[in-house]
Amino acid sequence: NLSHRPSILYSASLDQLRIALQLHESRERGNHPMTMYMAGLSVECILQAIALHHGAAHDARHDLRGWLAKCPGELMTRLRETAQWDEVVAVWSNEMRYFSFEALLGYLRRKGRVTGRKGGVESIVRGAARS
Repeated sequence: NLSHRPSILYSASLDQLRIALQLHESRERGNHPMTMYMAGLSVECILQAIALHHGAAHDARHDLRGWLAKCPGELMTRLRETAQWDEVVAVWSNEMRYFSFEALLGYLRRKGRVTGRKGGVESIVRGAARS
């Protein structure tokens, strides 16, 4: 299966990150769910690439913590120490690809990721997407 090859996953990760950045920069309201989905998918793909490169077995789960656990210990330690890792793990879900803007806003509220942010609804969601 091509999608289980580290080199394919690495390239996919870069492509998905580029798409996420393009979506984010476009500033269109409806792009926020896909921006966040593609950014998280990029993280999932790079973790899978690293884990598979180091001999882990592939599974079909979209669990970032699970994929990180299959990566070398040094990477696990370094990522777990970052606020960005905590944010991605707390917010990203494979189901985000189905969210409308309104569904994303509700999801972020349930996750406690919009409290303390200033501005209107649009800027709050955009800030969460940027995080």
